[in-house]
Amino acid sequence: MIALSQEYRRPVRSAVIQHTFALLLTSLVLDGGGLFRQCLIAVIAHWIAIVLVFCRRPCSPTQFDLALIHFGFLPMVAVARVVAASLGRAV
Repeated sequence: MIALSQEYRRPVRSAVIQHTFALLLTSLVLDGGGLFRQCLIAVIAHWIAIVLVFCRRPCSPTQFDLALIHFGFLPMVAVARVVAASLGRAV
């Protein structure tokens, strides 16, 4: 197991709260699950990015790393929506 810096604690907690809230709300939308799938893809992509940050800088995160963990979910959702729209269907 990788020893992580304590600086990661608040951004990770914020990301977990954002993901939980977003997945809960999108699961309630009656669109056949399209919005929920897009949100789920964004959550998975965000966690992949978080794990990469953890592996790259476990003990000394930069301000960008912390901001990516804390605020990176919203751009991931936007990208998932744009990709789904460009494909012409819900992912």
